[in-house]
Amino acid sequence: MKIDAKKLKNNLDSFYTIVESYQSISSTNDLLKEVASSFPEGTIFLANEQSKGKGRNGRDFLSQADKGLYMSVLLKPQFDIKTSLTITACAAVSVAKAIETLYHKQIQIKWINDITYKQKKLGGILVESGLQANQSQVDYFVVGIGINVYKQDFPEPLNEIASTLEAHIKNVDRFALAVAILNNFATLYASLAQNTWYEPYLRFSSVYHASIKVLANPPYDAYVENIDPYGQLHVIKEDQTREIINSGEISIRLK
Repeated sequence: MKIDAKKLKNNLDSFYTIVESYQSISSTNDLLKEVASSFPEGTIFLANEQSKGKGRNGRDFLSQADKGLYMSVLLKPQFDIKTSLTITACAAVSVAKAIETLYHKQIQIKWINDITYKQKKLGGILVESGLQANQSQVDYFVVGIGINVYKQDFPEPLNEIASTLEAHIKNVDRFALAVAILNNFATLYASLAQNTWYEPYLRFSSVYHASIKVLANPPYDAYVENIDPYGQLHVIKEDQTREIINSGEISIRLK
């Protein structure tokens, strides 16, 4: 059953202007991008099911009916496209803090957009942008948040890497989770320029001060010395040279 839009809005920060809830659509991100010019900042689209849920790099995000939390938020800040990294991190912290506060579980963020528990993926963040005609300024961001809430059978090979909140938590409440995530995000987004997301992000990060494998061409091993306030990784390679990498260039895998 879809989340009650009116009830949700009544429990949210005043930043959120419009809440629309759907039983089944292709993708909350895609629909919100289509109508972004006609809706104000703070608009939320939610779906009980997505037929074409989206992940990073063109991957699908399994979005079965009554099993997860699938929602997108419209932002219209005066930022450049580089800020999408910090918005992704801000949304990830909002999810991790919500689960920690509600259910006392130590969630981790696998750089930069995966929400994990015990090295299994619970969900992720997908931030997409629309550029103005001159391509120099972002017209809007759509922040997609997908969480596997209730138990479900994942097809191969997802069953090896994915899990759900209900597999680890009794009496998980999808509505309460949505409220907590969205209100956390409103607070962090309001102070984005002050980087209030930054210290919590380092605390939740599974790769900060960790050894990783960078899946570049060719791949290489490295140590994450720092994650900067733009969400970029500062790594030291085995030959002791340093490099700054961002999510648009590579993927990473814990060793």
